Formats: sequence, C-alpha cells, structure tokens
Amino acid sequence: MPADRQGGSWMTGYDKWNDEYFIFCNVGVAGRSGHNYANRWEGKELVWFGKGPSRADQPVIRELTSAAVPVHIFWRGKNSTPFTYAGQARPVVIYAETPVLIVWAFDADRMLAHALKEPPAPPPVFRRGPPPVPGARSFETHEGETTLYLMRIDGDARVFFPELAEDENLIKVGISNDPIRRLVELNAGFPPGAAIGWAVVRQRRFETSAAAFAAESDCLEALRGAGHWIGGEFGRMDNASLQRLIAERWRS
Repeated sequence: MPADRQGGSWMTGYDKWNDEYFIFCNVGVAGRSGHNYANRWEGKELVWFGKGPSRADQPVIRELTSAAVPVHIFWRGKNSTPFTYAGQARPVVIYAETPVLIVWAFDADRMLAHALKEPPAPPPVFRRGPPPVPGARSFETHEGETTLYLMRIDGDARVFFPELAEDENLIKVGISNDPIRRLVELNAGFPPGAAIGWAVVRQRRFETSAAAFAAESDCLEALRGAGHWIGGEFGRMDNASLQRLIAERWRS
C-alpha cells in the first residue's frame, strides 16, 4: 500500500490506485467509524456492503462491479489487527439497496474455471424488490435460536487438497438455525457413494442470531490470526490445533 494513501478510504472502505480497486473491510465487527454493515462470509463468498449512501447506479459502484478493472479485497475481524488479503474478486450478485450490497467471489474460482476451459464467468446478477403496488405493505421477522457449527471433511481430503499434511483437517465454521439441513446442502455437492464428505464436529447454540454471528466472526478472526484461514468460512489445522479450537470456542 502506498504510504501517502494509508488511512482515509484505504482503511475504511474502497479506493482506486493504478487503475485497480482496493477494498478494506471489517467482517463481523464495526469499523473505527462506528459503522457496521454486517459484512460476512457465506462459504467462499463475501457478502459486502458499500458506504452509507452508496447505490448500484453510482459511477464508482458501476465501475467497481464492471469487471473493467481488477478488484482486490482485504479483510479483518478486529479493528486492532492488520488486514489479510482475501484475493482478487468478482461480483456475482448486486442488490439494488442503499447501501449497495454485493456478493463477491474470488480468483481461485476463476483460475479453476480457466483450468477446466470453462466459459468466462457470467456477469453479476442484479436483484431488486418487487415492482411497486398500491397500498401498504408490512413484514415481520422473528429472532430465534441460532447454532454456531464446526464441520470437518471426513475421508482423505488430500484427494482434492493435495498440499494438506497427513495430520491436517479441512474445516468449515458457520451459523445456521438448522445445522443438519445445512450439512445435507453441503454434501449434496458430492456425488452419491463419495468416500469424503462434511461431518458436524461440534455445535453451540445461541439465543439470538446476533450472538451466534458475533461468535462466528470471532472464530474466523482467530483462524485468520493463527494462520489457519484459507478463505471464506474455511480453514486447515492439525489435530492438536483443532482440539484447542474446540476447547476454546465450543465450550458450553
């Protein structure tokens, strides 16, 4: 990062330098300005909110999501820690909200598609609410019990992750109001009869989704700080480190 650009937008949002965009975001924690837009990981994708009044039709957001310039994303889970480079990103979904909400995927997916000679990634999908209709509309949301889960790949994960050491585990940290349903969804990506799959290792229930979200963010920040984070909600760690994580984060 150029010294004369440290601070300001570089540490609180997004800026352009040498025809490339750089996004610096907190995940699961409010920024130093006090704003908290609930940025979060969903699998390998990052759900990210622009600055307060940002909209999908603003010139800077249109350029940011146009694929005309590279976009690099850095993240952290605590204001007191340095940022970690998540990778070069591309938008997959853009929500016409204020602030704008963008779902980002990362360069590993694009490199895999290139290796498999797949066609270029499709342009991002724009989503908005239903068309205006006369009369008043209302909706109600319910807060409820939410579970912080820890999953691990059962079987020889080195089949698709060759650099994994013999005593290392591939793990996923996430939250859900139905972890078993989430487990079924994840394992649906493996063909029937596969010798590997996700398994739930630990669950910890919280009375509210906000409390579970905070615990998930804290856990992902711990993985990042210890060098176990490999992207999104995923990590790799040896057996001893995994047991320490369980003892520290999934205690009753």
